Amino acid sequence: MAEFRFLEEVTSTNDLAKAMARDGAPHGSAVLAWRQTAGRGRLGRAFSSPEGGVYLSVVLWPEAPPERLLHLTPVLAVAACDAVEAVSGVRPGCKWVNDLMLDGRKLAGILVEISGGAMIAGIGVNVNTEQAAFPPELRDAAVSLRQMTGKTFDREKLGRELADRFAAACLTAIRDQKAWMARYRVNCLTLGQTVETTGPEPVIGTAEDVADDGSLLIRTEEGLRSVQSGEASLRKT
Repeated sequence: MAEFRFLEEVTSTNDLAKAMARDGAPHGSAVLAWRQTAGRGRLGRAFSSPEGGVYLSVVLWPEAPPERLLHLTPVLAVAACDAVEAVSGVRPGCKWVNDLMLDGRKLAGILVEISGGAMIAGIGVNVNTEQAAFPPELRDAAVSLRQMTGKTFDREKLGRELADRFAAACLTAIRDQKAWMARYRVNCLTLGQTVETTGPEPVIGTAEDVADDGSLLIRTEEGLRSVQSGEASLRKT
């Protein structure tokens, strides 16, 4: 039976979930915290974890090898949108590949890491966070559910909803890949936008589609390019 741990403060929920996986924690086991002192995001960046948020990591044992689950992050992004909507009545959109957005600002970020045979799905959501709690450099770029609605939400309820939906989505990610990716496209705010990708050779063009493996298809002056990893920021024209 999956376990659900709660701690007021941790260094990183993903690190604790990795330790749980090494100890044999079953699929869907999760750790929820109100604060992280050493949270991290994609590309090795520090992940701000201000007061009022939900910081959750879930142990997933997929029924397929990692190379067949390149689309798992988009799948989990859709599952996270479903969870947020179920608890708050507000539905965010997805910014390729791992952010949830509201009103053009970041509501949540997802980080999926491989640990042995497990995949660790971490998410941080700005729930009851006040604007002053964000670092100054993020105050214009981040938003919380409370800021958008004026309401205070049950963070544990959202944490459990996310954990349940992540566990279920992982088990259907292969079988229902096309259906999940069709839903991701509907929720993907990046499509139709002029973007520039990160990396040694940035790709600049119009985000045209998302392939079933999660790759972003960008229409450039040279033709259609496929980008599997990294980030795509909106480019001012």
